Amino acid sequence: ENLEMVVYGLKRNIPMPPLYCIVYRRKKNRMEIWSSIELFSQRIVKAQNTEDCIVGIAYGKMEGIQLLSYIVEQALIENKEIQNPRQWF
Repeated sequence: ENLEMVVYGLKRNIPMPPLYCIVYRRKKNRMEIWSSIELFSQRIVKAQNTEDCIVGIAYGKMEGIQLLSYIVEQALIENKEIQNPRQWF
């Protein structure tokens, strides 16, 4: 509903419990779905590669799964290389 607030919180590492993020992990060359709480936990922050990036934001885990499915579907429609998630966005 309030995208500015969401972006503000994510930029400042403020977890927002209902939010899930689609994260592109460059070193692993894959997409993952993380809750905003996981995203900003100390364990994840220490292990995070600065080249990882958020490519989508969803309200709830189910919407996160749907969003990732949509991203994959669009990559297939656009004939992007399915083994290379970086090309998807």
